[in-house]
Amino acid sequence: MTTKRMTAEQMQKTPSKTDWAKVDITTDEELTRQAKADGTMLTDEQLTNTKPIADFPELQTVLKRGRPRKTNPKQPTTIRLDTEVIGFFKSYGKGWQTEINDVLRNYVNKQEHKTEHRA
Repeated sequence: MTTKRMTAEQMQKTPSKTDWAKVDITTDEELTRQAKADGTMLTDEQLTNTKPIADFPELQTVLKRGRPRKTNPKQPTTIRLDTEVIGFFKSYGKGWQTEINDVLRNYVNKQEHKTEHRA
């Protein structure tokens, strides 16, 4: 999945993918039925006894927002490539940049392997 950074203004201009017509016609009874079916139905007592996450400081470190940090994150860069090269990889569709990374990674591994045998 690709993440695209947007400003608040861009987000406001982006059409929602939510089916609001379906949301508007969904009754409380239907929501209750769905909650019971998928096990997310809470009793009044459970709702009354819920506490905010702030009441559990030991969970603050566990429940960080966003993706977990990678041990070897990719580094953004700018590189000039021939139009034909870009076109070739873009023809793969989604994930074309990852494909370029894989090709370069294989090249690096082969070069490192050659260097090990020379020593």
